[in-house]
Amino acid sequence: MPVITVVMVHADRALCEICTQILVDAGYTVKAAAPEPPLAEQLRRQQPQIIIVAVQGPTDPGIALSRQLKAAPEPPAVLLLSTYPDIAELQTQAGADAVLGEH
Repeated sequence: MPVITVVMVHADRALCEICTQILVDAGYTVKAAAPEPPLAEQLRRQQPQIIIVAVQGPTDPGIALSRQLKAAPEPPAVLLLSTYPDIAELQTQAGADAVLGEH
């Protein structure tokens, strides 16, 4: 079974810990990243297959981060987490593979 690395970018440490435990129990390798620059370069060096990014709305820096990551020759899958009401709009703006509402 191939090793799949997931990086979670979220300021809420407790949520990161919960999600990390769930993903590790499911067999994934998980790393957490603080939402601080130069995050895009750090993520490119880590070469994760999946990146989970928390975003608050259309002007959130996570939207630009997602676009940068998806522009790579071999982009990772990007999942956005958000409480924003129109998460479909965020997915379109970010070029993300999927979105999950946090309510």
